Amino acid sequence: MPIKVVTQTTLIEGKSTKTADDNWMDDCGVTSAGMALQYASKGEITVTPQEAWNAGKRAGRKDVDGEGSGTSAHELIATVKQLGGYAQWVPAWAAAKRAAVDGAAIVVNVEAPLGIPKRVWSEWQKKRPANSAPYGHWCVLACEGGAWEYADPTMSGKGKETYGKAISEQEADGIARSKTLVKKTPIWIAVYASKPAPKTPVKPPQKPAEASKPVAPIKTAPNTVKAAQIKAAEAELASTLKEVKRTPLGAAKRTLWDRVAQLQAKLLNK
Repeated sequence: MPIKVVTQTTLIEGKSTKTADDNWMDDCGVTSAGMALQYASKGEITVTPQEAWNAGKRAGRKDVDGEGSGTSAHELIATVKQLGGYAQWVPAWAAAKRAAVDGAAIVVNVEAPLGIPKRVWSEWQKKRPANSAPYGHWCVLACEGGAWEYADPTMSGKGKETYGKAISEQEADGIARSKTLVKKTPIWIAVYASKPAPKTPVKPPQKPAEASKPVAPIKTAPNTVKAAQIKAAEAELASTLKEVKRTPLGAAKRTLWDRVAQLQAKLLNK
């Protein structure tokens, strides 16, 4: 099923139940939590922007009018719990991808818009001045039947932005690693409708005499591993070069060029 957008744009201070009249867009964490849970529950749990904000408040998030009040990973996980679901931090992108393939939605902390293909930017993001600095942001990735999807809480939740947008697996990888483009640590949070059952360990044979003959471990040929590493580096280089073209001059662009140089050196030494 597609990711149904829970927009943060209706929660700008002055447009929600809050009072101050300013334009802080700081509710991406709680609304991403709502989006992710809707997807993971296959639509059985529905969340409005205000319900997401209220759940964040119950989870301990303090949204101060007139200030940029972000959402921590701990607060986001607690928000999902308040909404009736389950979430957990995932230490590696490979593990997060496996969780997504198994039906979880992955909330990702990015350095927007770095790493995000311009064709899937929200209308709000497209209207930002070209020289705007990247910013810390939460968004959602999901995978169904091998098809990946991206949804951003700055999407309006209406018309063409009612649902997320289709992306390739390579683009999902780029979004998931957005933070690394500014030398920061990515955060991945897997969201489920309920706590997943633990994997049942395989019990060893009770009688050694009845055990099958041990099978020699399968070893991946070094050339196969090296080819995969080269392919990954080439893919990241292509993605980074695209980001360079659309990133304005400044520290972010210099960081991208540094990464290009690192990847080129890696490929030259392959």
